[in-house]
Amino acid sequence: MDFTLVIDDASVELFADEGLSVMTSIFFPTKNYTNISINSNDGFVVKTLTYTKMNPIWR
Repeated sequence: MDFTLVIDDASVELFADEGLSVMTSIFFPTKNYTNISINSNDGFVVKTLTYTKMNPIWR
């Protein structure tokens, strides 16, 4: 399964099925985060991971 995960300062969005399925979660962290982990209880394995840093739109 291919999917895209977009994480910013206050939200996480998951796009699957070439964008047909989308999940969004909004959160308000109390401190900066530096680690991201993906966990599964049913044997999901990440075979390929591509990290792309996005530039902010605000200056």
